[in-house]
Amino acid sequence: MRHSRQSARTGGMGDANPLVPVVAFVAVLALIGALGWWVWRYSQSQRLNLPVCLGAAFDISQSMHRAEKQRAVGVLFTLIDEVLPNQTPMRLWVYAERIHESREDRPRYSSELKEFARRNITESMGQWGTYQKLPLQQMLDYARRHPNEKVVLCLFTDGEDHTPNETAQLVREINALPNVCAVLVGPLEEQFRLDFRQRLKPLEESGKLILFGMGDASRAVDDLKQRLAKEAEQ
Repeated sequence: MRHSRQSARTGGMGDANPLVPVVAFVAVLALIGALGWWVWRYSQSQRLNLPVCLGAAFDISQSMHRAEKQRAVGVLFTLIDEVLPNQTPMRLWVYAERIHESREDRPRYSSELKEFARRNITESMGQWGTYQKLPLQQMLDYARRHPNEKVVLCLFTDGEDHTPNETAQLVREINALPNVCAVLVGPLEEQFRLDFRQRLKPLEESGKLILFGMGDASRAVDDLKQRLAKEAEQ
């Protein structure tokens, strides 16, 4: 009986150190925090050192499906969080048959634009008809106001265009500006891609144009990053 009582006193969970689970939990939290810090530091190290200004226009005409608008917003958010220098100055336009919204910002994180994007882009819709001359004119003026800075332009559209002649002329003028180093266009739909690409040909010939569709947005972001890295080396 003496042996039995001793086993009852010394066995089971009664002897477990109550601090062990707490220490283990704290260790796991510290590991997660260290991993998060490393990921953040790595993402920051991958950002470009080239100071730029960004002009981005979002097509919200009725030919633009919600998924296409979400993809466009996703590309912008990736640029903000992973590619461009922190707090890059940018001008955003939302358009269809007219310019619906315009916003100037210097976001540290894409989350700062989340509500703007939801309200004015993904959940907003213009009338039938896409007047590409409207954002292109805004982009031309924007680049001219920053002659001593590198300018990146993003035209987020499916490629429908009710102003083809004006589009072609404005593209030629934008291409002639030496400070415009890259123009990202998409997600283009196949039914509009060929004609719209023809109007963008001067940008393609100068090496400034980066096109993408619904399935290759990540590739386009990589192409843009490589192009800007080359600009930084010059």
